[in-house]
Amino acid sequence: GLGIAVHRSFRPVRNATAELEAGRRISADEMPEELKPFVLRINELLDAQEQALEREREFTGNVAHELRTPMAVLHTGLQVLGRRIDERHADTVGDLRETVDEMSTLVDNLLSLSRSEQAKQSQAVRSADLVASIWSRLEGEASAKGLSFESKLTEADVMHVSEDGLRVILTNLLSNAVAYTEEGGHIVVERPAGSVVAVWDSGPVPSPAQLDRMFDRLWRADDARTEATKHAGLGLSIARTLAESMGLTLVAEAPAKGGLRFVVR
Repeated sequence: GLGIAVHRSFRPVRNATAELEAGRRISADEMPEELKPFVLRINELLDAQEQALEREREFTGNVAHELRTPMAVLHTGLQVLGRRIDERHADTVGDLRETVDEMSTLVDNLLSLSRSEQAKQSQAVRSADLVASIWSRLEGEASAKGLSFESKLTEADVMHVSEDGLRVILTNLLSNAVAYTEEGGHIVVERPAGSVVAVWDSGPVPSPAQLDRMFDRLWRADDARTEATKHAGLGLSIARTLAESMGLTLVAEAPAKGGLRFVVR
């Protein structure tokens, strides 16, 4: 009888734990009077945390939106300047244009991330169509490097996720593959068993230390992978953070066949 009484007395605590794990607020109705102040305080803290995160997302989206126009003006101005200066300064202007392009990409990623986190509803997404849409914007850069591309996704590959969120993730993974794969390399998108999607490139195999730091903010690979200095080191971090917010995981692997593979599970 004592065991049954103790078991029943802990039922509200078990229910509260289940509510927290499900991301919901704790109901104080079933709680003993002594615990109700603690429950109310926990709910207040959760509300405050949620509001702070919402303000952070809103701020990020607003800043990214405001930066898009001046970045476009800078890009256009450098294009015009590049046509009017002599060859002695052409390389400098070219470097500035690349930097502005990278900053524009970063701003677009931040804006997409902000919008995706505000609208996480799942929907049926045809991954083959989504990948084709993303690749169409990267195809020119890939062709200039002689990269070949293969998508093994089919019309049957339908994922129930946030389309905007998955678009941000795949855009970062594919643009990373284009930037870091050596000339004449190969890029493959597929759906291994137990995963949502995977992106593999034939670039140099990263070391274990590089794999460990692949998703660190502001970290960039060394010159072992080409064009390493042309990226701010935030794209993969943004992709992993967004994946986690969608209930997914993003990992980097060095498969036996060589190269580098990012897998979304």
